[in-house]
Amino acid sequence: MYPNPANNVLYVNVSKRAEELYKLSIIDIYGNKLREYNNINSSSYSIDISDMAKGIYFIKIKLDDFYHVEKLIKQ
Repeated sequence: MYPNPANNVLYVNVSKRAEELYKLSIIDIYGNKLREYNNINSSSYSIDISDMAKGIYFIKIKLDDFYHVEKLIKQ
């Protein structure tokens, strides 16, 4: 995930097999799911975050039974 801190666009790279789909969620510091992107098939994905308020968020990626969470700082 880059850049971090980010201003307008966040890029996410996921190591996966070609046929695998994954889900990506953006969660605020209170645990509220703000956005969810389902059935992503690309290993590289960009997200427009320009309308989000400055602050700390978490990016959660779910691929089958595997979860990965990273902290995002929005400037």
